[in-house]
Amino acid sequence: MSAKKTKKAKTQAKKTSPAKKPVVQKTVKVAKTPVKKVVKAVIQEPEVKKEAIAPKELKPKQLLWPIIILLIALAMLFLKDQLIVAMVNGKPITRFQVIKELENQGASQILDSLVTMEVVKQEIKKLDIKVSDEEVDTQLKEIEESLSAQGQSLDDLLAMQGVTRDDIKKDLKLNLQIDKVLADKIQASDEEVLEYFESNKELLGDGVDFAEIKEDIKAQLIQEKRATAQQEWLTTIRNDAQIRYFRFEPNSLF
Repeated sequence: MSAKKTKKAKTQAKKTSPAKKPVVQKTVKVAKTPVKKVVKAVIQEPEVKKEAIAPKELKPKQLLWPIIILLIALAMLFLKDQLIVAMVNGKPITRFQVIKELENQGASQILDSLVTMEVVKQEIKKLDIKVSDEEVDTQLKEIEESLSAQGQSLDDLLAMQGVTRDDIKKDLKLNLQIDKVLADKIQASDEEVLEYFESNKELLGDGVDFAEIKEDIKAQLIQEKRATAQQEWLTTIRNDAQIRYFRFEPNSLF
């Protein structure tokens, strides 16, 4: 009886125990998924979008050329007066032709002047010579008063020469700076003024009063000393400067 019960219990336990699922078979089925097709789809999808957008985009070179052409056209429009200075029966005379002719006629003198000016500016900067705007204005006022006394106008003279007040102020400032450099060499003492008067009485006239022309004589002596001192100073600083000519030298045409 116990043997039958045992056999019956085993039979029931076998029926009630859960059946084992085919795990291996399901795993194999998942592994058989068409991977190549999925990868191909992922790769092809962006390419389709690129083909749809690409025709609408402009390349950088396509955008750059119209801008360059526009800039050249504008430059030619605004620089026309700078490039062409005259027209003769429809034929232009360019600024380059004028410059070339000026070089042929007086290039050495112009170069010499530019070199001298640069040497002077460098020397003044090295010596740290300062001139205030008030000093320049004072000298300019003296020039205007002197011309006005002679019935002339400074502005009229400047206009005739094509020079502005700013140009004349720059020249006055440079002259004042040079005067400060040569201050001890451009003084005229009372003894020198009197000596000049005594030595030139015949030229000045017998009835000339020394007190009346004393200041004029002093100004003339200072001017003469200034010219001599400036020439000596310019010669010295030019000799001390390192100057190299790459195309032509002063007093010789190229």
